[in-house]
Amino acid sequence: YRYHHLFAEILHERLQREDPALLALCHRRAAQWFQQHDMLDSAIRHLIAAQAFEDAVTLIAAKADQLILRGEAAELVTWVRALPLAVIQTHSHLCVLFAVGLFLQGETVEATACVNDLEQRLAKSDTQSFIVESEIAVLRAILTLVAGDIFVGTELAREAARHLPE
Repeated sequence: YRYHHLFAEILHERLQREDPALLALCHRRAAQWFQQHDMLDSAIRHLIAAQAFEDAVTLIAAKADQLILRGEAAELVTWVRALPLAVIQTHSHLCVLFAVGLFLQGETVEATACVNDLEQRLAKSDTQSFIVESEIAVLRAILTLVAGDIFVGTELAREAARHLPE
């Protein structure tokens, strides 16, 4: 059963001080249990608390499309914002999903900044991903159209469509 939240916080802080590795293990076990019982939000929160960021990214990315299709972009954005920036930046597809979530919440300025940053990082890296580059092209076209630049947005959309798989 649950303890009063103040008492639980005291126990949590004490465990953090005395045995942080045990606390991380408890969070991982809790995350596993929540994941097995389809309680995704709690699972991700525990993975982040355990600093199991790669596991959290894997879980978020696996469920992101479903969240977006169900209109639950806010949950996706909340999860990604809870991750360290360095972790987010190492996962290009997650960055695209984050930008889509931001766009769907009406945060077009931040979505555009996210896409710009991702494009700059990809241009500097040796790795290329046709899928991520295609996703960026589509998102860039949408953001440009929403910003009111119909001519450029239409051209970007046509160019993106030419590169999408059939």
